[in-house]
Amino acid sequence: MGRWLRFLMTVLSARRRSPMEVRDTSALRFRVWPTECDAAFLNHAALLVMMECGRIDLMVRFGFFGLARSSRWYLPIANMSVRFHRPARRFDRLEVRSRIVDWDDQAIWIEHRAERGGKPVAEALTTVLVRKGREPVRPEEILRALGKEIPPRPAQRPDWSAYR
Repeated sequence: MGRWLRFLMTVLSARRRSPMEVRDTSALRFRVWPTECDAAFLNHAALLVMMECGRIDLMVRFGFFGLARSSRWYLPIANMSVRFHRPARRFDRLEVRSRIVDWDDQAIWIEHRAERGGKPVAEALTTVLVRKGREPVRPEEILRALGKEIPPRPAQRPDWSAYR
């Protein structure tokens, strides 16, 4: 299945799902199609597309997607570290869980976990920036524009040494 079709299906299904808050976790289910495999295993790029769908689901359900379009904000990925645990095969069912784990003045960190049957396939930590032109948009500004309460940042930052 083409990545653009996955993106479109994610946006359409996210609009029908319940809204999310900052600390909520998005869970999406996928089927590994033969066209997404190299030989017998899921291509890593196709797995990253599934994780991108997790970010899209977060943005739409959080209300950020529409705000970003109207404000002309865009979200470049500054960094992505992925750790692979086991391969996924053709027709496997995967669940991708995505959640915002931390933020600072300029960046937002999103964690993705892909699982098959409750066992990890891959984990990723993505650093996302929000920009308007060349200027950064602070996460607090985004939350205020969405009318959301600004939750306290985690008291202890997650252990990210596993992603290096």
